[in-house]
Amino acid sequence: MASPFLIQAQALTDAGGRRAAFTLAARKAAQGGASAYVYQWDWRTPAYDGKFGAVHGIDVSASFHNVRDAFLAGSTSGKRMADRLASTWAAFVRTGDPNNAHVPLWKPYDDGGRAVMVFNVETRQELNPRSEIRAFWDAHPPAPGPRG
Repeated sequence: MASPFLIQAQALTDAGGRRAAFTLAARKAAQGGASAYVYQWDWRTPAYDGKFGAVHGIDVSASFHNVRDAFLAGSTSGKRMADRLASTWAAFVRTGDPNNAHVPLWKPYDDGGRAVMVFNVETRQELNPRSEIRAFWDAHPPAPGPRG
């Protein structure tokens, strides 16, 4: 069972950042130019007795292959996740395509298939992950920003 902290973190992520990321990706894909790619970080750090789970920001150190970060250090799976995500970013910067030898085939995002690479112990591509949560938030208007 998830702690209240992790439940709140998931709700805030779904309602805010994830919702905005899907909107941005759909608009980018609709332009018909360069491909859009979306990922979801589901790997739960074992650091601090697992207290933080897979909350927003834990993927930053993995992006830079900073395996000394407390969230990744001392963990074989943390090193593996850093290998995957850092290689993905390097490939994307180099070619505009995130596909590389460390992840399965990653198809571009479009609003029909909604392909998302899920980074976890078993990294995989899913179509429209967390669709029931997404449908819930899509049925409700976003909260107004600081300017109303």
